[in-house]
Amino acid sequence: MEIVRIIDAPEPVLYAVQYTGEEIHELYRNIDLWIDPEYLREFFKTHEKDLKSYCEFHEVFYSINDAVRKTINDIENLEQVLIEKAENGISDEEEILETLFKPLHNKEKDQRYALQESKATLDEETWLRLYAIRIDKHLYVITGGAIKLTETMNERDHTKTELKKMDQVVQYLRNEDLINEEEFEKFELGI
Repeated sequence: MEIVRIIDAPEPVLYAVQYTGEEIHELYRNIDLWIDPEYLREFFKTHEKDLKSYCEFHEVFYSINDAVRKTINDIENLEQVLIEKAENGISDEEEILETLFKPLHNKEKDQRYALQESKATLDEETWLRLYAIRIDKHLYVITGGAIKLTETMNERDHTKTELKKMDQVVQYLRNEDLINEEEFEKFELGI
């Protein structure tokens, strides 16, 4: 596992994990999947019942082709917002990454702490999730992402995998003592 810097703005604020054996880090890996129509078509065929349940719950209708188009549109928007918020640095409190990343667990919605599991999504209508570990209010490490069509992450293998990845990354960060902004600064300097 390697921690890769994604954005400096004006100081490092966004990192992603590149897992052993992977050619690219998790942010780009997920973006590549979510703009690939063939991958998305196969995903929505495999999870067609979940897509129907999602549509019923949200009182909308998406065919598989509609879901593919929506996903591609949503990831383009999510990527743009993520980059804009990260590049604003910590100078604009309204635009910091913390306004995009929320605690993973709803019971923690009013709490923020180091090594907190987090999720980024644009709104309630999108099923795309980027998962990250919060280090500080404007410092996150992306651990992965998923198309979440179910109410909880424990309902499907692909979202359970994301929970496991977050646990692994938290443990790695603890082991490497990368638990706050000061330690990340040392990490950047190679100290």
